[in-house]
Amino acid sequence: MNDIYSVDTSSFSELQSFPRALFPGVWRKIDELISARRMIAPHEVLRELSKRHADIYEWVKTQPIFVELDDAQVAAVRDIQARFHITDHDATGPVADELVVALPMSRVAGQLMPADVYVVVTQETPG
Repeated sequence: MNDIYSVDTSSFSELQSFPRALFPGVWRKIDELISARRMIAPHEVLRELSKRHADIYEWVKTQPIFVELDDAQVAAVRDIQARFHITDHDATGPVADELVVALPMSRVAGQLMPADVYVVVTQETPG
């Protein structure tokens, strides 16, 4: 059983506070997770990073972690929105927050005993 991390835009943004030269251990672990296919993110995270965080975007766009939206994720987003009464009237397109949660949900949907454990990684706070 592996831990697989579904990473939000805010967490990638936070990486800018940890320069590779000063925190090689952190970056080595990130590289290991990516190589082992244990770090994933919805493609919408990449889009958000391209608009707001140019420095980290240049690195992250070369990483094989982004997952295109599929029907299972759409169904999971609808479930999240219905359960938690989420509506974002200001959004002009998909928002990564719900997709970061929906991605792992879509991977384990219908599995009685999933082979992997999914962990949502975000720096978001309530409110």
